[in-house]
Amino acid sequence: MASPNFAFNLLTEPSTNTTTNVPTGFNVNIAWLLGQCCNITYQDYNQDVAPDLSSLTVGPQGTVSATLVQGFTASEANGPESTVADPGDYTTFPAGFAAVISVSNPPSGVPPQFIVVALRGTQTWEEWIQDAEAYPVFFAGGNSNFNTIALAHDGFYALYTVGSLGAQTKSPLDPSASNRASGSIAQQVAAYFAGTSLPAKLPVYVTGHSLGGALAAYCAWDIAAILAPSKSISMYSLAAPRCAMGFGIPAYLGGIINIPVDSFLQGYQGAVPNSFRVVHTCDIAPILPPSTIIKNNFFGLTTAHVTDAWTYGGKSGSLTGNVVAFAAQTGDIGSNHSCAFTYVPFLAALATGFQNTSTTLAAGKG
Repeated sequence: MASPNFAFNLLTEPSTNTTTNVPTGFNVNIAWLLGQCCNITYQDYNQDVAPDLSSLTVGPQGTVSATLVQGFTASEANGPESTVADPGDYTTFPAGFAAVISVSNPPSGVPPQFIVVALRGTQTWEEWIQDAEAYPVFFAGGNSNFNTIALAHDGFYALYTVGSLGAQTKSPLDPSASNRASGSIAQQVAAYFAGTSLPAKLPVYVTGHSLGGALAAYCAWDIAAILAPSKSISMYSLAAPRCAMGFGIPAYLGGIINIPVDSFLQGYQGAVPNSFRVVHTCDIAPILPPSTIIKNNFFGLTTAHVTDAWTYGGKSGSLTGNVVAFAAQTGDIGSNHSCAFTYVPFLAALATGFQNTSTTLAAGKG
């Protein structure tokens, strides 16, 4: 499907700005290619087909080829608007893919060969429900390989770790794929990286749009901490919601639980410092769930983006400079959030120096 002409909002972006600033380490050509991969995850779902990466492009001279392509699947019980089947049946459908990408004549900063993991955004009725289930759950089930106690968004986390027919395990991110929930995205990711034919020491780029952006953060930490600690891991998310969580009970009530959101941020940013978020400032998804869901005299529940600043255990850190923000108000909530019609055209414009847009844009660090 062809994208409409893309233009930046003059009411938001100054028309006289001719510079484009991006965070250190953010590669505009990689970002554009990863955006295309996000588009493909939606196409795979809509057409119920295996990933076709033949259309990928990068840079003016680069030629892209893909090998060891592995589609990921998810499953859920049939419900409203699901496929034709008896109630209680489960449907399996595309959820993303992994592939080894090779680039001839790569543009500056693009490796000649690397691995991409791309995860899809919300499409099914159950995914919409789980998007709203912003309850805290222990990330990795307290697995010691992560060296931290962190809380994740229960709905997002379940979509990554729960397997076929609702299968769960006590150690959802166990280092061994065979010990993870069968059919879960986490199990498929682990199996892919355990493959003996996978080239060693290739850099890994994990990406996703919307829900896929939240899953990409979990997946990137998973790969970095469990599967491939010696690899270079980068995470580029588009329109990602907040997926780190914190929960606490005040000290005067006994302080039984106090796991701040900063605990997740400290662990994540230490494991995946090359994390970047692409954010359309007119899009509602990146401001959900609210940063403070509940705060009263009995307990507090908070959320954060994986790039947010943190202070914990006498230390502090931040990846707030790793956010590329832009504005292209379309006047429609869905279009403002669209991967194909808004985010990827922006990344294409960013990679090509805004040669095909009616205005210029500063991709600010927001």
